[in-house]
Amino acid sequence: YTICDMITPNPPANCDPATVTVVVEAAPIVAEDDTIAGGNGLDGNPTAGNIFDDNLNGSDTLNGTPTDVSAVDVTIDTPATPLTPGAPVPAVDPTTGVISVPAGTPGGSYDIEYQICEVLNPTNCETAIVTVVVKESADLTLDKVVDVTSPNVGDTVNFTITLTNNGLNNATGVNVVDQLPSGYTFVSATPSVGTFDALTGSWNVGSIATGTNETLVMAAIVNESGDYVNIAEVTSSDQEDPTSTPGNNDPSEDDYGFATASPAKLIDLSLTKTVVDNNVTPEV
Repeated sequence: YTICDMITPNPPANCDPATVTVVVEAAPIVAEDDTIAGGNGLDGNPTAGNIFDDNLNGSDTLNGTPTDVSAVDVTIDTPATPLTPGAPVPAVDPTTGVISVPAGTPGGSYDIEYQICEVLNPTNCETAIVTVVVKESADLTLDKVVDVTSPNVGDTVNFTITLTNNGLNNATGVNVVDQLPSGYTFVSATPSVGTFDALTGSWNVGSIATGTNETLVMAAIVNESGDYVNIAEVTSSDQEDPTSTPGNNDPSEDDYGFATASPAKLIDLSLTKTVVDNNVTPEV
């Protein structure tokens, strides 16, 4: 700009130019690291949270006030990494900030790095990481069969338990109880993994990988009387089971199974033979 003396006649003008520099500072922008509970990965959660919300660490802010997509642009710098190749992962929608967990996401911890930039000043940016924690799930199913359903008393029958993990994660801390009822006498038990306690009927499976199964074969002698319904149930697992509750004795759930080997009824036949008229020395 230029200033000129209004008293000095023109020309010549008594003027002097100058420059004023106005420095506008960028508004403070803050993106907070967050940890979000993503819920059950088997069912998924389309609205697990939002990166702009106060997720216990404070909200993302612009110029000291909570912000959203009306004032900042969101870009995803580093998306979540699958825990297994090709598996679904949580994601952040850059148009809304909403965090979603697709159905079928294996349980675990996922990091998503994102950046927010001021709309009016696109170089004014801040980066943060949102950690999405998805619950581990192991869908354990139990099937139980017996090789002979109508044995004779005293026969040896074999019960087979097949335990399958249909869940998204490996199962740990797994235990199954199969206590023989009074209609049988225990002979032996052969687990494919873990150990079996004949006194308590406890099969300590330990771990079972997703998509695999383990078996327990139990041999027992059929008694003359007693209860012949042999029940087995998953009683513990470290992971959440979305379709059943371990140890609740609910026959409608898929972690519960039974088999029956009812003995055939015994028929005690006897025969008595006599001579007519008690004539034991007839004439020829």
